[in-house]
Amino acid sequence: MPVNPDRLSGPSMHEVGALAGVSHQTVFRVIQGHSNVKESTRERVMAAVEQLGYTPNLSARSLVTGRSHMLGLITVGSADTGPISSTSGFAEGFTGRARQRGYYVSATHVTDTDPQGLRTSLGYFLQQRFEGVVVLTPTMEVLNALKRARPALPFVTLGGGSVFPENSVSLDQTRGAVLATQHLIDLGHLRIGHIAGPLRRFDAMERLAGWRETMRRNSLDASRVWEGDWSARSGSELGRQLFDSGATAVFCANDQTALGVMHAAKLESIRVPQDLSIVGFDDMPEAQYFPTPLTTVRQDHERLGEDSVELLLAQIEPTYPNAEVVVEPTLVLRESTSAPK
Repeated sequence: MPVNPDRLSGPSMHEVGALAGVSHQTVFRVIQGHSNVKESTRERVMAAVEQLGYTPNLSARSLVTGRSHMLGLITVGSADTGPISSTSGFAEGFTGRARQRGYYVSATHVTDTDPQGLRTSLGYFLQQRFEGVVVLTPTMEVLNALKRARPALPFVTLGGGSVFPENSVSLDQTRGAVLATQHLIDLGHLRIGHIAGPLRRFDAMERLAGWRETMRRNSLDASRVWEGDWSARSGSELGRQLFDSGATAVFCANDQTALGVMHAAKLESIRVPQDLSIVGFDDMPEAQYFPTPLTTVRQDHERLGEDSVELLLAQIEPTYPNAEVVVEPTLVLRESTSAPK
């Protein structure tokens, strides 16, 4: 059978319009992210785009508009970056929303001890005419490096609100810790420990602050705290110190740490939750399958990635409204917590 040459270039904008029941001009406006399109129309067009596998011709569009329609993503981390699902969820939300708005994404990763790598990545995105960039900023060192770099293109940070309050999106880490700790107090626990993440990181510091604030507000002892490194190994090792402290409950800074505490509890014949209640943080996909399904704090990283696109486009295209910049966490109740015996 002869090959249809039209299929080599994929479906056209006219075909998308025909499937969605709109003109190809409307398809163009949706792909460009214009605000003067009804949401119902936008949804029909994007459904047709997905069904047909339509991909805008970025090269042709760049020649016509003088714009690249490319966004950059710089992830920053080290050995103590925490759950990889957090970064991947953010990237998935960021990339998906960018595509909906007619943009494509290129991502790079640098270590938080390499400020030159951050400057090099920013320089590359600027040289290649990227229209904006999102930078994950887990530590003050990274924020200071970004401040010194003075990006010459629109940018948004994840977690950099202390330095760039108008250019940042964030998860309310402190609120999540308050929810976790207050849940344990409401169950009747008075001796509640906290195994923190590495305290050079903003998220670990904010979770510690939320635990400490809630303990003090309830006139409870806030001295049972240990610094871990996000890993199950450190959770297991520090769990033994937790048990010796007489704690009946623990708020762990992430789910891997909680898994380590569960492991140590099993070795010491400490029952979860009858003898020790455990709350984690992140709601990693495996948390519901732990030996005792884990009560934890869920963060919507995908939503955060989507909001970062909207905030970035508000700088690139002034007709865009500003997005919400703080995403609220929720507490997920499972079987690892109960009233103390």
